[in-house]
Amino acid sequence: MVHQAVILGGVATVTAFASLFMSYKASKQTKIKVRGFVFLLNKLKSKKPDDAALQKLFEPVDKLWAEVLEQERKAFRDDAAADAAKTTLHEMQLKGIWEPGNRFSPFGQTIVYKDIIKNLNRRIAFAKRIQSDLSTKRQQEAGLGSNIIIIAGLPRTGSTMIHRLLSADKTTRTPLWWEQMLDDSSQLPCPPSDLFTDPRAEEVAKGLKGLSLISPNALSELNKFHKIGAYEVEECAPFMRRYFNDMDSAYFSPACVKSRGEWVNDPNVDKSFIFTHLKAWLSLQASTFPEGSDMKWVLKAPLFTPFLNEVSDAFPEATIVFTNRDPMKVVPSTCGLIEVAASLKADWREEDEMWKWIGDYTLDRMQYFASEQMKWTEKQKRHTVINLDYSETLKDPLKTVKNIYSKAGRKFEGTASNSMKAHLEENTQHKHGRADYSLEKFGLSKERVEAGMREYEVKYLGKK
Repeated sequence: MVHQAVILGGVATVTAFASLFMSYKASKQTKIKVRGFVFLLNKLKSKKPDDAALQKLFEPVDKLWAEVLEQERKAFRDDAAADAAKTTLHEMQLKGIWEPGNRFSPFGQTIVYKDIIKNLNRRIAFAKRIQSDLSTKRQQEAGLGSNIIIIAGLPRTGSTMIHRLLSADKTTRTPLWWEQMLDDSSQLPCPPSDLFTDPRAEEVAKGLKGLSLISPNALSELNKFHKIGAYEVEECAPFMRRYFNDMDSAYFSPACVKSRGEWVNDPNVDKSFIFTHLKAWLSLQASTFPEGSDMKWVLKAPLFTPFLNEVSDAFPEATIVFTNRDPMKVVPSTCGLIEVAASLKADWREEDEMWKWIGDYTLDRMQYFASEQMKWTEKQKRHTVINLDYSETLKDPLKTVKNIYSKAGRKFEGTASNSMKAHLEENTQHKHGRADYSLEKFGLSKERVEAGMREYEVKYLGKK
């Protein structure tokens, strides 16, 4: 009887804990659910953690930042102008976490602070790795010449589809999620033949699996917009987030949005360091290309669009591809993606304000991206530029790729064509579910979007 009582008591305890950790919605309307302990933490009305409190849990930021500057000077020969630009960006992003009136939940504020610490450590490790790796001229130039293809433009315009389709060509090298998320300290780059078998990838995969402890459906909802996985071909955003680690601050901190916009648009700010560092990372990976290989990089990131001048200077012979799509799809789809990405860290107590904030922020962001794309293409004379219409690309993706290859000076061989056909058969549209979004949900109207994106529609989509 005693043993039975103990067993029953144990079952009751387990049941109690299971009920505590059962799923709750992050808000009444969003589809993302969070586990009970996060749900309860975010519902607390107590004061959010402050800088002093979090520095007791994590490494002090000031000490780490000083080492970032020192190691990056040694690795990349960054000068005083680059140091000043990096420091301004770092400080505005850190300030965004503590800004009064920001939209972080207590959990979100803590996690974003932790992510900043992780990114600073990642930058230090990468800089030390570059210092220890005396790259040869071949390593510096491999894959970065005239045949490199760079995909930019607005998000949610089909750029991922084109990027991953091009990756099916065995002579194409595209970054994977796991190698961008890896801490680079004393880590050797991965040969192309080992990208899907390297044991380090599984360590990154475990980190993604850990998300289920916080949210049971976050990845499944995110995958409806953009498939995430350790072995997935990925844009350069994970690498760039080491520097723009305010992806969340930008969503939740109005002052950070404003100050970052001023930083990006200031012609006196030297922003070239981002792409100097990116080229070093690419060269490090390219050092594993087989001798005599014709392998070429294909890079993609909508986040390149505000930095097209810097991209042009870093990759002067690249073919630049812009993917374009109806703003009536782009804007609400981007809103939906931000909602999913923000759900775990947002303070949803003022839900109506959050929906409107996401809508206003997204439309403003898309107008800005469109403006930068149009301004740059009108004045640039250096690059081959290709503009794609999403609807036309869907009709015949292989025809689109053949056109890209032709203009980029690359051969569209039969083996590449067969690999791409197989990729299309395996990766059908909406394979991971259809994302749910609408203009109305985020307080936007068709008329408002049309007014803000009219010039873009006329220039790239043939609207009259």
